[in-house]
Amino acid sequence: MNWQITVDLLVGILIPVLFALLFALGKVSKREIAFFITGFIIGAAFEFFIWYRGSSFFYIIMEWPLPWYTYYLCHSLWDAGLFMAGYYLTGIVLQKPRANLCTIFDWREPALMTAWGAVTAFVVELSGNGIIWQYVPQPVNPVWISINGTGYTVFIQLVWLVVPSVFYFLCLAGNRFKSGH
Repeated sequence: MNWQITVDLLVGILIPVLFALLFALGKVSKREIAFFITGFIIGAAFEFFIWYRGSSFFYIIMEWPLPWYTYYLCHSLWDAGLFMAGYYLTGIVLQKPRANLCTIFDWREPALMTAWGAVTAFVVELSGNGIIWQYVPQPVNPVWISINGTGYTVFIQLVWLVVPSVFYFLCLAGNRFKSGH
């Protein structure tokens, strides 16, 4: 098995294991577990959309050692981890306790999460696109930049410009629902 696939799979496995361990140690709250699950569901929505679109839209270059659906589950867990990293980074940058994040609307929170999503989407694409996977350029998913002969399409960049705000507003709504506001 290729080392990139091994790392990809290990990170996908370690993210929920880390969250479960941190929860058991009291370092992650039930609310943050709900946020993690929210991130996983959002990630699964677009990961399985990619699967549904098929090889005319996206294909995996390297051999994946498990059934195909595990690739998309693995990347949905990656997505949940990226959402949570953006959540924690937002608290650090704004110097807000985590318990105060996603409680009342603060435009800076979704703005920071969106900036994080855009940057990480590009970094992830640079590290995997053309190596592990490839998007197929087409009129609905054109190449927006080419680097060293690898075309990077707009789809995933647009996704990560939108989904951090979706994550934020779902977490905000879930927090308000739970608190009865």
